[in-house]
Amino acid sequence: MSLPEIGAALGYAGFVLWAALGMGSVALLARAILAEALAPLVRALAPALGAAMALAALVIAIASQAVLYWDSLSKPTLAVTSWAIQLCCGGVRVEGDIITMDAFRVRIDATCSGIEGMVLITLFLSGYLYVHRRDFRFPRALIALPAGLVLSFAANIVRLVLLIIIGARIDPVLAGEGFHSMAGWIFFCLLSVVMMASLPRIAWLRQRRAEARPTPPHLTARTDAPADDLSPRVTIACLLPFALWLAAGLLTAAVSVAGAPFYALKAGAAAVALWLMRDVYRAGLSDPRAAAPVPTARAAQGGWWPGLAPWVIGLGVYVFWMILSPLPEEPRPAPPVFLSTWPVALAALWVCVRVIGSVLVVPVIEELAFRGYLQRRLMSAQIAQVPIGAWTWMSALGTALAFGLLHGNWIAGVLAGLAFAWAARIRGRLRDAILAHALANALIAVSVLALGRWDLW
Repeated sequence: MSLPEIGAALGYAGFVLWAALGMGSVALLARAILAEALAPLVRALAPALGAAMALAALVIAIASQAVLYWDSLSKPTLAVTSWAIQLCCGGVRVEGDIITMDAFRVRIDATCSGIEGMVLITLFLSGYLYVHRRDFRFPRALIALPAGLVLSFAANIVRLVLLIIIGARIDPVLAGEGFHSMAGWIFFCLLSVVMMASLPRIAWLRQRRAEARPTPPHLTARTDAPADDLSPRVTIACLLPFALWLAAGLLTAAVSVAGAPFYALKAGAAAVALWLMRDVYRAGLSDPRAAAPVPTARAAQGGWWPGLAPWVIGLGVYVFWMILSPLPEEPRPAPPVFLSTWPVALAALWVCVRVIGSVLVVPVIEELAFRGYLQRRLMSAQIAQVPIGAWTWMSALGTALAFGLLHGNWIAGVLAGLAFAWAARIRGRLRDAILAHALANALIAVSVLALGRWDLW
């Protein structure tokens, strides 16, 4: 049964009781497994969970009120969109709330008003100004909020104009199923980055040095850290390849009904970032001069186990990934549709690139982002001060949860995240986690090609 069906069967009170019992059972199971490690984990996550719940309540409250203004905003959206298309291309007809260009028609109703993006950018900028409140002059800095609203409205107009032009002049299926679903997030991300980059550069908004408020003691930088802290360079080196991978995926999904044909662009963008950051990787991702302020990685062990561990862990991840990904009965997994329309040589080339990306690129960029950056960032803001493989339950579980949510099979993803963290911990080497990850992905690729398990990709 789905959640709506359960709710209809039990009623509101029964559904709340059922959900509470379920969450309570999970909490008791977690306590039994984690024992003493649960209390510090809860204390560490409580502020973030509280902030997330407060933000969710705020979003719900604002969205419930914003719905009242959808209709009134859709009319100016329709007028400005039709005017912009007529100005740049011509040949536009407006009938009621429908814009027609050639044979492509788009209805500009309340949901196209862009009010969701306005709410999101307002919340984002509010949080940004609060976090950096000591860097800006208030109330002057509050002008960023109406500026964000205006820019968000303009970005929505650009999105609609491009949608109509793509549908009329290029491909209506691409416009309706590719660009339409991804363009909103692309424009929101671009607007957020532009606002964050621009606001600190406006002198009228910045705090003067003489007026700058003293930094609270708990935010003061450590005085025992090296003068040339490596953390900023390490942060960029760990996150840039993964960020470019995500950005390329978002863009290719917007220009294709299925982003899979452009997999090479994603892998290529990440590979370029790895090449650009190669000097940082050669120098190491930890500062050997600094004493670690957190629990250090386990000392290197002798014997056969440390060298064999990445291979055993990678094989283990593959085994439980397959167990937790049962073969669906109907419909059976099939290769991507576009492969059947391509020449055999081009389809074979795509498969080769897909395997190379899965085995050689994805393990590197994901381990850099999750075990190289996030797991250490949960221990200290100066990640270069934290050795690779350093372990606390909070950092390991938090990173594994984030890693799992990135994958469709999130339970297997969480377990895999913990396993890769363990691989890095044994000898304090990120390359061991990368090796385990690459082996698991290679075996999954073999299953896709040899057993026809296309659902695993």
